[in-house]
Amino acid sequence: MAILPVSNIKLVGNGTSTGINTTGAALLVAGFSEEVTATGALSDSNTNAWVEIAGAEGSMPAGLPRTWVYYVKNPVVGSNHTFTMAGGNKTVLCVAAFSGTNTAANVDQSTATVQGAAATTVQPGSVTPTEDNELLVTYVGVGDATNYGVGTTFTIDGGYTITDQQPTVGGTNWAGALAYLIQTTAAASNPTWTESNSNRSIAGIATFKAAAAGAGKPYAIYAQQ
Repeated sequence: MAILPVSNIKLVGNGTSTGINTTGAALLVAGFSEEVTATGALSDSNTNAWVEIAGAEGSMPAGLPRTWVYYVKNPVVGSNHTFTMAGGNKTVLCVAAFSGTNTAANVDQSTATVQGAAATTVQPGSVTPTEDNELLVTYVGVGDATNYGVGTTFTIDGGYTITDQQPTVGGTNWAGALAYLIQTTAAASNPTWTESNSNRSIAGIATFKAAAAGAGKPYAIYAQQ
């Protein structure tokens, strides 16, 4: 069964996103950034239990962002699926839903890099999936004590596709972006995120196994933002 993106959404600040259609999704992946001293909590309208990918998170010193990556395998999905952030500060959240992943398996590989010096590029660190046809998802969060990443936009190499990105709005939210790659043949991957401004950055990456061959049918690709 081919892995396909089903839908994606972003949310800036605390609150609840607009609804998207996640019907057919086998996996939800979320990346979010917030003030390092905040205690943001992620939930959704279908009361899924979000699991932190410990190897794909990192923190800056006080006054700068921290980044988290979470997932739900075999989630409860639906046609008006919303996502809520509560208790965060300067939060940006990106969520993507995928079909065709292994609903029994947990995260395969994960890692993260905290880049404490301002720069225009950051890599999450190298991961090598253990199987062919895995889904690789990476998230980047940026901020700088001088310009807070205001106006920062993102690109990424290595064949990855960005689902959502959000520039910093001063005093409101940090910058962040989420991207994915469906890797036909298992190989090391360490994509480079490039930022339009120089920032201190955190990038995480995780890989997810595909469903067994013949397990169901692919779903149509569509996206709502």
